[in-house]
Amino acid sequence: MPRPAIPLWRLRPDLLSDPEYKKDLQDVLVGYFHTNWGTAGTRGSEWKALKVVIIGESLSKTYGIRHRLDRELTSQEANLQGQVDNGDASEADCLEVRGRNVDLWDRLENYVSRNYRQRLFREGDRSGRMLAWLLWRERPVLIIQMLRGSSGEMILGQLKIQKYLNDLRLPRHMAAQVEELEGEVSLEDLGEELSGMATGKAPGPDGLQVEFYRTYSAVLLT
Repeated sequence: MPRPAIPLWRLRPDLLSDPEYKKDLQDVLVGYFHTNWGTAGTRGSEWKALKVVIIGESLSKTYGIRHRLDRELTSQEANLQGQVDNGDASEADCLEVRGRNVDLWDRLENYVSRNYRQRLFREGDRSGRMLAWLLWRERPVLIIQMLRGSSGEMILGQLKIQKYLNDLRLPRHMAAQVEELEGEVSLEDLGEELSGMATGKAPGPDGLQVEFYRTYSAVLLT
């Protein structure tokens, strides 16, 4: 039975414009790199674990804003109704105040809808469970499922594919090419490439936009 398509997580760009969120996430990144980076596992698994931390932080921020808006609007509505019941305010006054709160209600509705769209990540504080789920989900994408041989035949199955690849006689790189490809990439090269990337594009498979890497380049490139 085919596995149902699962929407990829995306970091919401508007969170990066929130000064409080930016500072909180920077503290989280610094703490993660200080305590976890290079301690165990491959760089790929460590980056996936970091992504889980970012997901949890963004969801926590989203839920906090949603609950604050909910409490604020509920409290205002209760106060208005109390004033009307006591004769201190008219229905017209209530309508005027509610009209001023339209933007708040719209924001609350947006946060609630995002909550439903991201329901797969409600276990964001349990990073081990989410990381295992992400690795399980990405495994079929990373593994070669099928190859076409030199004669046009289809090669299926991991053992046959691995044997075919082991038996291949691929052209070797020249020594100078090997040295260039395996050489260290400097922080200056990474920073220059990052500064030249266009913004406003859809994020890659990791769900993080160019704006994220630019915002935290000082942390990520150290």
